[in-house]
Amino acid sequence: TLFRSCHNLTVAAQELDSKNKPIPGKESLAVVYIKVIDENDNAPEFAEVYEPRVCENAAVGTVVVNISATDKDEMLPGTVFTYSLVSENSNFTLQVNPDNTASIKVKYGTLNCEEAKFHYLPIIISDGTNPPMTSTNNLTIGVCKCNDKGEFTFCEEAAKQVGVSVQALVAIFVCILTILVITLLLILRQRYKKDVNILGKTVAEIHE
Repeated sequence: TLFRSCHNLTVAAQELDSKNKPIPGKESLAVVYIKVIDENDNAPEFAEVYEPRVCENAAVGTVVVNISATDKDEMLPGTVFTYSLVSENSNFTLQVNPDNTASIKVKYGTLNCEEAKFHYLPIIISDGTNPPMTSTNNLTIGVCKCNDKGEFTFCEEAAKQVGVSVQALVAIFVCILTILVITLLLILRQRYKKDVNILGKTVAEIHE
């Protein structure tokens, strides 16, 4: 937790006689300086929200995005973050840069947005402490159609992908609600039939 504070305490010492009374001239003061040091208990994470896009015909070695990290703990001068991919079996590669950042590059080229509009790339970031604090941060890379100048002409929005899931959840909720309503109606119908049967009987039949 990022918490840094300094405290100055003044401690007074007084000599007492046999009757526990202060002896004049036998006192002293001392200043105690206490510094609270931050504990490294937070893992590093992306410095910002990244929404990288790449042309489906991007050449091998094309830089898709440069990423950097931050830490909620106190970052000492010279703090070095390390970056790595969870799996090398990917269409992208990671290159660590001297300025404490990393570059995500196209590894194979010839991406096809019809086959995969998005690529999900888990990246491990470590703060280099001992023992190190690490975290896995997910990078979503959108594959777009581009013109001959390399300008994006069509990109699928990630929000639309999320929208499909929301619609599915709404459909499931409606189905569950419909089943509950039908079940409730059946229960009420059974009770209604029972009440009608009771009302149709004579007093003697009810007692029997």
